[in-house]
Amino acid sequence: MSRKRVKFTQYSLDRFLNIAEYNDSLFDSDIKNLEVRKRKTPTPHLSFITQMKVKGESTPKSFKLGSYPEHDINEIRFRFNEYKKLCLDGINPRDVFERQKQEEQRVKSLIKQRNMTLQAVFDDYLETNIHLQTKTIRDMQNSLNFNCKNLLKKPISDITVTELEKCIEAIYRGGKKYSALNVFRYLNTLFNYALGITVDEKNNISLIDLNPLSKLLNLSKKIKKSLPQRKVVDTNPLIIRKLFELGRNIDHHDYTGLLKNKEYIFNFIRLFYLLG
Repeated sequence: MSRKRVKFTQYSLDRFLNIAEYNDSLFDSDIKNLEVRKRKTPTPHLSFITQMKVKGESTPKSFKLGSYPEHDINEIRFRFNEYKKLCLDGINPRDVFERQKQEEQRVKSLIKQRNMTLQAVFDDYLETNIHLQTKTIRDMQNSLNFNCKNLLKKPISDITVTELEKCIEAIYRGGKKYSALNVFRYLNTLFNYALGITVDEKNNISLIDLNPLSKLLNLSKKIKKSLPQRKVVDTNPLIIRKLFELGRNIDHHDYTGLLKNKEYIFNFIRLFYLLG
């Protein structure tokens, strides 16, 4: 049975696509082993097929080069020549292009993971750190949802130092100093956590390369400095002597004062003295 041959052009391929029955075959008159077959799914199209013998192997192998109208004839001819060169070198084109396909999928996966939002990192952090107390989780959620709603929606790798600074400064200037410090701490925790998320183990690529909040340490210091400071007792020799006298009296077995049976008070006084 003779093979139907015609020079593959856009016109001839369109015509064959319209009049051919499913699984009908047509060969190119210019390239001996280049064939198209009409396929049914997912939509009617022509599938380009060829057979080539890999150097060193006894039987030829079939390769799909693409489909029409997704690929034009010039692309298919170029791919045919690439396959032919590989076969003459003793290389199976399927192996080469399978590796290329895997690399393309890896890159797509990497791009998808690099688009992981701050919210997704937060959710992952909570899922991993199951030891966190309910109160801590609730405080983190309320603080970030109220103060960082826009940041939570962004890919964490796209969040800049400037954005973080504006966000925290706005909270601070609004008079919510403790809230500003908490937001800084919670965001710092999440960015540090994101540094440990590996999106490409083969090439050791992390979700983010650095914590942008490390450049805002002066802002953190400014917030802390503005908070009410704890009162520090001046531990001069007179106070120290009085404390020890009180401690000895409390610790004495004949002591009948208000602090009777409060032995831990003496230990507290000793600790107070040692720590200033």
